[in-house]
Amino acid sequence: VAGGAEELLVTLYDGSEYPAELVGADENTDVAVIKIETDGLKAASSTSIDSAKVGDLVIAVGSPFGLQQTVTTGVISAKGRDISVSQETLPMVNLIQTDAAINQGNSGGPLVNSAGQVIGINTLIFSPSGASAGIGFAIPSDTVVNIAEQIIKFGKARIPFIGIEMEENKTDIIGVYIKNTTEGSPAENAGIKSGDIITEFDGVEVQNPLELIAQILRRDVGDVVNIKIYRDGEYLNITLELVESPATENVD
Repeated sequence: VAGGAEELLVTLYDGSEYPAELVGADENTDVAVIKIETDGLKAASSTSIDSAKVGDLVIAVGSPFGLQQTVTTGVISAKGRDISVSQETLPMVNLIQTDAAINQGNSGGPLVNSAGQVIGINTLIFSPSGASAGIGFAIPSDTVVNIAEQIIKFGKARIPFIGIEMEENKTDIIGVYIKNTTEGSPAENAGIKSGDIITEFDGVEVQNPLELIAQILRRDVGDVVNIKIYRDGEYLNITLELVESPATENVD
């Protein structure tokens, strides 16, 4: 939302309003960073999603249908959800699923634990009617902090990239079939070839392209990962370093 706005206005809890500057936004993760000029603000306390468990109480805060500072409660229904939202963006990965009511206007509001610590940012719902059906999702605070820091430092979020083209796997081996590798990419330089089947990414089994993409997106540019592939009747381990995707490398 913020990324496409012509004008941004931030309203604080006491009703004071400030014009805001867009520092940057990433449509793939639905995270934006905005800036206001004022003093004396206190940052919200946050904690890693690793400290939360399925079944923990959570509170969603937002302004559904324009109703300011609305609070709803629920539990963490699941962790680590990977969802393909559209063909125009990359999958959203590692999401928190909750049954706390999330409606239009809740997006961008915090999902907090019982101690008042932010564990995520509300982002989307699954609903046949458009209203809350008890299946809502939040971006984990770990992802939010990581992407926000990248936007502040680089002016954008850097997407990790290995340089492969995938296609339907018609073999009996469970994994992701590689059609081609990009010239000069980490995959090509590491020796991955057309016809290889990626069965594990950094110790995690992958059965389809969505699972592989999700694992790549969980890492950062510069991370060194181990990939297990199947080729000509044997399994091989290959190590490579993730680089920035050409899709974001030249974005200012």
